[in-house]
Amino acid sequence: KTLFRLSGNPLPGRWSRLQSSSTMLRELKKHNAWFPRDKHTPKPGAIVFFKLYKGPWPATHVGIVEKVEGKTVITIEGNYSGQVKRVRHHKNKKSIVGYGRWDASSLK
Repeated sequence: KTLFRLSGNPLPGRWSRLQSSSTMLRELKKHNAWFPRDKHTPKPGAIVFFKLYKGPWPATHVGIVEKVEGKTVITIEGNYSGQVKRVRHHKNKKSIVGYGRWDASSLK
């Protein structure tokens, strides 16, 4: 949540109360706003979901897509080595599980 607030792109409405990346992912699926990695090219502002370690959770980390350059997705991520960082990922990186975009009007 902090990353979104600091980016000037705070989560709208009840989204600001979500406590985990997995909860956010499930909510996006409910609103048909979830897109698997292999079926979607993200746009700036999309939420990128990562699964960085094994466990029952569908996602363990999120970032914000800043831009896409060819097969590279450039993200802004918090809690990255204890910092907020700009990170470059290959579009097909296995740890990327997918992307989401909320429609704030449907989430009030």
